[in-house]
Amino acid sequence: MLHPTPVPDDLLVDESAIGQSPRATAVHPLLPGRRRIAGAAGRLDWALIAPPLVTLAMMLWGTSAHYYVHDEAATISAATRSLPDMIRMLGHVDAVHGVYYTLMWVVVRVLGTSELAIRLPSMIAMTATALGVTALGRRLRSRRAGLYAGLTFATLPMVSAIGQYGRPYAMVTGAAVLASYLLIRALTQPRLWPWYAAALAALGLLNIFGLLLLPAHAVVVLRAVWPGEGGAGSAAARYMTGARWRAARHWLACVAAVCAVVAPIAVLGWLQRAQVDELPSRPPVESLLGFAEGTVVSAGAIVLLGLIGMARSDWPDRSHAGRGRARGQRDLLPWLSVPWLVLPPLVLILVSDLAHPFYVFRYVAFCLPAAALLIGAGLAALGEPWRIGMLAAIVLLGLAAQVAVRQPGPYAPVKTASVFLAAHERPGDAVIYPQGWVPIMNITAPQGYAPLHDLSLAKTPIEAENLGGSTVSPPVLKAREHGARRIWAIEFAPNLQPVGKYLVPGFRCGHPWRLGRLYVWLCVRQQATGGPHPPGDAHSPRQRDTHENTSGPLHWFIVRGTGLSARSAAGVPEISWIASVMIPVTSQNGSSGALEYLWVVPAARSQTRRR
Repeated sequence: MLHPTPVPDDLLVDESAIGQSPRATAVHPLLPGRRRIAGAAGRLDWALIAPPLVTLAMMLWGTSAHYYVHDEAATISAATRSLPDMIRMLGHVDAVHGVYYTLMWVVVRVLGTSELAIRLPSMIAMTATALGVTALGRRLRSRRAGLYAGLTFATLPMVSAIGQYGRPYAMVTGAAVLASYLLIRALTQPRLWPWYAAALAALGLLNIFGLLLLPAHAVVVLRAVWPGEGGAGSAAARYMTGARWRAARHWLACVAAVCAVVAPIAVLGWLQRAQVDELPSRPPVESLLGFAEGTVVSAGAIVLLGLIGMARSDWPDRSHAGRGRARGQRDLLPWLSVPWLVLPPLVLILVSDLAHPFYVFRYVAFCLPAAALLIGAGLAALGEPWRIGMLAAIVLLGLAAQVAVRQPGPYAPVKTASVFLAAHERPGDAVIYPQGWVPIMNITAPQGYAPLHDLSLAKTPIEAENLGGSTVSPPVLKAREHGARRIWAIEFAPNLQPVGKYLVPGFRCGHPWRLGRLYVWLCVRQQATGGPHPPGDAHSPRQRDTHENTSGPLHWFIVRGTGLSARSAAGVPEISWIASVMIPVTSQNGSSGALEYLWVVPAARSQTRRR
């Protein structure tokens, strides 16, 4: 019985071009020819839509639970000023984020500055990125590999962290996926080279470090132009040799054009490099594995699946088309994904070690899709029970990290303190920041901070043309304090500074309120003779270890002790409510075992008891 000779994958052609010239029928040897799938036209493919829908659900889950971090406050500081003021600011700081700030300038004026509004562009960008990862996996390997790559991408904890972050890194990740997809397409469709160049330019303008993807693309182009096997001397082979080198020339032209566009931003970014001086020149090992955020076990599973994806094709399908794709296709997936995953972090680490510290994982977060592509290929190479089980294991192992992403975060006390200050401050109150800098986190919760006269501030952020303004010298600060009667002092732990060092004589500070990392003191100028005594004064009508405030609708006591016995000894009436966010408070004098608890009771009940 005669068997038909199988056609090598290198000679796959577009079925619609049969009978045309060699120039028309030649197909790139590394990419599959276009195949018609019966019934596919006009039908929504759930395998393409499911990953972005899952990603969108992950982005919406708890997006407002995590309070703004410092960099998001910088986004608000930049985007809430006028456009000319923002342009002047970019001449001094954050020039590399100029395009992103311009986009956010529009968003802020349409949607405001809530957590959802500031993070919405990143959420949309990450959802679109999941679609791109799925499409890229389908083109480089198979429909199944694309599906699992997209689902893996959707469930990586670091994807949630970057997608719920009001900074440009989600957009950078999306631009990297788009550029990679267009590169693969442009190798066989030259009309797409201008679009590839545009995607690369967007990548570099959103973040200059995004162009670290170029070495990975260079590997793909080199692999594409490398001579294939078989067919030498034929008209198709001669045409393909010329086509390969034309593709290389097109790619170099695109890179040159993009570098010319991005060069001014790169120069300004280098001149402003002092902004990241505090970064370590050699990053800790754990920061290198951000794609496997979660546990050591999940990192091991991800690496194993990546290796399987590099070494094996899809698990054989029962369909003829599936067997054909698994049998012999030479694909570019490992040639793109491995350099994409490895080279950008490696280059940035080397630059940080040899020239200037720059490495932070979020700067190379655009490598996350490469990890997802390798994992998706590895899952597609397993049998159905195994691939579903492994995907479920990755999701479960990363669940704790997913929950951690959605916790209030270290800066949540800023909002709580703002509410506290708004309830207790009085007209004419002032504020100082003993740590010597004005925290721009206050921009995110102005209701409690804005009414306070900032004695530390020399210039506002707009006047200083930076993100946080500038501070006065200690002598000027103390000169300003002479005009204040009540001063609030606010610090972030660790490295607390002694408040008294920054105050002129005559002020007495009570014990601090502690809200997470944030400490708040109220310092009141002492009266020379008679008059009201500040909280905690030795002449207070209450015992020496008890401080009280009788103003307002609530009557609060700070009682030294650890429980109900201390409350009873101080004569505090029955408790109506305890402000748990403000306890315990470590004693200012640092005495061991001394804790202050805030007991809050209705003022009317307290007055009744005093009668």
